[in-house]
Amino acid sequence: MDIRRNGVISMVVIVSLCHLLFASADDDNKVSHIPTLCEVCRVFVYEMDKKMAETYSKQTLDLSSKPFSPDARKVDFSRSELRLLTVLETACEEVSDYAVQDKDGMQRYAKQPSETLSTLQGLRGRGVKVDIGMPWEVVEKQPNKEIASLKRQCEALAEEYEDDLSAWYFQHQEEPLVDYFCRNTVLKGKDQTCLALPWQPLGLPYSDGSGGPKKETGPKKRVEL
Repeated sequence: MDIRRNGVISMVVIVSLCHLLFASADDDNKVSHIPTLCEVCRVFVYEMDKKMAETYSKQTLDLSSKPFSPDARKVDFSRSELRLLTVLETACEEVSDYAVQDKDGMQRYAKQPSETLSTLQGLRGRGVKVDIGMPWEVVEKQPNKEIASLKRQCEALAEEYEDDLSAWYFQHQEEPLVDYFCRNTVLKGKDQTCLALPWQPLGLPYSDGSGGPKKETGPKKRVEL
């Protein structure tokens, strides 16, 4: 899009985008969509699987009371209780990195900025100084109540089903966690529709085909709103 300096087109485009951005913020305050148990479970499983991969190690732990004792009891870290506790305590940490997308199904949640925010970032990257009456850092980091709800429910799931997750960890790791935990435990007899939906947690290309905002380069042109 050709952004003309101090032009009407620039003003209309930016005002419209800002309206969408802050209308979305108003919706956040109302939490128009409460994450379903199915959505929460699928996000939790994705994050826990990710933590399991990150913490995998071939090291062993010495659980004996005296180091180097001839009767030392050693266990593989990858099957240890320490690893399980670490995974459960950190599984929901990165849920805050998700953003609500203008998409249906599971693609509503992805670890990329919303397309509206990314469009504004793209304008800034082209040299347009977008002045919306508050620091840009505040706009980028404004809290999203839907994502906050998703994280709270994720943490509650980890706490409430700790025994089931422990059983999977120590006895059933050969079974996919999404099947053991979501399909056969948390969502047994409940709506499981979201488990069959396509989902790319890292996000999809935006409507313009891009993968998101580019880094800002070059001098900025200031557009006052």
